[in-house]
Amino acid sequence: MNNHKIEVGKAITIDGYTIKEGRVKTPKGNEVYVSEYRDMTAQERKDYAEALKKSGIIEPVIAGRIILPKKIADSAIRQLKAEREAVKTNVRGLEELRKAIDFDNSQRNAFRRSMNRGDGVIRGRAYSSTYKEVAKKYPRAAAYLKAEGYYNSSNYMKSSFGKEAMNKIASGKSASAAIREMEKKWRKYTSSRAHD
Repeated sequence: MNNHKIEVGKAITIDGYTIKEGRVKTPKGNEVYVSEYRDMTAQERKDYAEALKKSGIIEPVIAGRIILPKKIADSAIRQLKAEREAVKTNVRGLEELRKAIDFDNSQRNAFRRSMNRGDGVIRGRAYSSTYKEVAKKYPRAAAYLKAEGYYNSSNYMKSSFGKEAMNKIASGKSASAAIREMEKKWRKYTSSRAHD
C-alpha cells in the first residue's frame, strides 16, 4: 500500500471513466461494480473483439457485465483495496466491536428462548453489556458503526449522510465531528420535511 493517506469515497477520473468505491461510471453513463478483475488471454480478447464486431455493440456488455479497459479495472480494484485497508488502519477494533454486538445478541436470544421454554434452566443474559465495554475501548469503531446504521437506513438522505460520515471516519478524520455533522444534517433534513 502507498504511504500517502487515501480519502475514502473520493471519486477519481481516468480517461473519462469515474471510479468511486469500486464502482466505475463509463463515459456513456453506465455503471459497473468492480470487485475482481481477471485479465483476458490473447485468444479471449480476440474472441470478444470478433463477437463485438458482429453484434455492433459500441459499449459492450457481455453476460451483464461491462467490459472495462484493464487500466480502469485495475485502478478501481486498487482504490477499493486501499479504501478497505484505510478502514482497517483508521477504524481499529471494528471487528471486535461487531463480535461484541453478535455476542450480546446471542446472550439475549438464549435468555429469551430459555424463558419461553419455562423449564427453569436459564441460559444467556437478559442484558449483556459487552458492546458498551468494547465501544469504550474503540470509540472510532463505535462512531463508524453508528454512521453505518444511518447508511443502512431505507431513507436515501439518511443513508447518504451515514455514508459521508463513514468515509470521513475511515479517512482518519475526526469521528466525533463526523457524527455531529451527520446528526446535524439529519435533524435539518427532517425538520425541513416536517413543514411539507
